[in-house]
Amino acid sequence: MNQRFLVVLLLLFAGCSRSYMVKTNSTKAVIEQVNVMAVEYFRPDYDPPDHDDFKNKDRELKCQLPQELWADILKNEKEALECLNSIKEESKAVYFYVPATQPYLELDVEEEKNPKCLKQELPKIPLPREIYYLAKKKSADPDNEPQECYSSSFSTKTNQLFKTEISFLKKKIVIPFPLDRHLKNARDLSMWLLVNTFSILKSDEQAGGHLIATVVPDGVCRPCFKNDALFEDKSAGRLKPVFWP
Repeated sequence: MNQRFLVVLLLLFAGCSRSYMVKTNSTKAVIEQVNVMAVEYFRPDYDPPDHDDFKNKDRELKCQLPQELWADILKNEKEALECLNSIKEESKAVYFYVPATQPYLELDVEEEKNPKCLKQELPKIPLPREIYYLAKKKSADPDNEPQECYSSSFSTKTNQLFKTEISFLKKKIVIPFPLDRHLKNARDLSMWLLVNTFSILKSDEQAGGHLIATVVPDGVCRPCFKNDALFEDKSAGRLKPVFWP
């Protein structure tokens, strides 16, 4: 192979943004267990600021409950549940990760092995841009590890080559079927979507099979959870946590 061409090729792929998970110098915590009863999403309609952009420093952190993000899916809860519960054979649903300002999953309509009902009921699954949650980090004694506030984020710049979106760089997300258990109601459906969100982050090539996160200071965590009247009890452990996995 021509040496100059090889150098150019290496430079091209060095400029690719392939990961759908945001990993920075502060993303150091490896999470052992997430308290799924204390999760909030942040999904603003504006682009993330560059690290040296201070024009919008006063923007408020307006978080929402996961079920608010999936309100449109939950409106058609009966149809979505029937679809998901009907997939009995061992299979996989293939979605594309779409790195928009408000990211989402888009079903790969050209994948013939995708369960057919998903095309009608779940062609698009909104994703949060940032997730804030109480969790225990991985340690030698996870049972005695206290809950702390963490965040993990999805990238808005995946599929890019030198800041230009390239279609062949699309990242595929695989969701396995059948379900571990029968989903009965909107709460079950919302929890399935929530767990998938964390599973997607763990599957990223940068994550190495782990959920990695940034520690969130109290002054940021509490404003995010201000719509949760029980957050103090959850944080202090007075309300029994529900951990995943």
